[in-house]
Amino acid sequence: MRAHVVRLFPLLAVAAVALVSAAAQPQAQPAGAVEKRLILLGGAPRPRVMWQKFSTFAGDAQARALALPWASGDPEGTIAINRRELEGIRPESFLEMAPLAPLDAAAKKKLLEQLARANAILIMGGDQNRFLDVINDHPDVKAAIKARYEAGVVVAANDGGAISVGEIAVTGEEDPTIVDGDQVGVRPGLGLLPRAIIDTQFVRRQRYNRMLGVLIKNPDKVVLGIGSGTAFVLRNGCAGEVIGSNNSGTNIAVVMRTLNAVRPERPGRVDLLLFRPGNTFDCEGIFGESR
Repeated sequence: MRAHVVRLFPLLAVAAVALVSAAAQPQAQPAGAVEKRLILLGGAPRPRVMWQKFSTFAGDAQARALALPWASGDPEGTIAINRRELEGIRPESFLEMAPLAPLDAAAKKKLLEQLARANAILIMGGDQNRFLDVINDHPDVKAAIKARYEAGVVVAANDGGAISVGEIAVTGEEDPTIVDGDQVGVRPGLGLLPRAIIDTQFVRRQRYNRMLGVLIKNPDKVVLGIGSGTAFVLRNGCAGEVIGSNNSGTNIAVVMRTLNAVRPERPGRVDLLLFRPGNTFDCEGIFGESR
């Protein structure tokens, strides 16, 4: 069963939203296909259930995870906190940190070797532009991260790191009091979710205006808005579940997608899907299509 959908009629009308009930299980994988797994967290607090999912997807006791620190303003402090949060789930040695930016030849060689052997990848939160500067300045690093994801290595991304994962990433340059996609800064993202534009701290930072503007400008894309302490767990880029902690005010995940683009001669129309932790979804529920 698909997740229930709340319709927004004219794009700028007042939305009436309702809680999405649980959908059916993800579609079956073709025989021999590699399952791609992605965890997108909307910002702290990082719920323990997220770390448990990350650990399970990483594999057996010998598995190792690589933290990409470039978005963070305090990589050493952040990885120390991450390791404490993993206590009782994984030993401290589970989480290794990649070289800091800027990457010289030696640092990049080490990074590519780390990526090649990692069983899991963690993209730290912070300023998405710092992360994007690194991967866009080093296309081979960007390609290596994508290749590992395509090979079935789980990627978890927090806050600004999660914003970086889509085909397009917002930069944080906008006027939050208006709905105008032309006034929202964007740049190329990592591209693990080619049709998605991702935003985080969706409730706390009141992101609705900027992402509605981006959607109006990019009607072929799908917006994933993730509240703090909440995560999308995606399999093969579209099916999965929402997990999170117990803050009912921010534990919300939103999907917005265009049904009819707004035109001078007629209003537009979008779907708004609203999820709480525990809800599941399939590919049609997120992107409006079967895969």
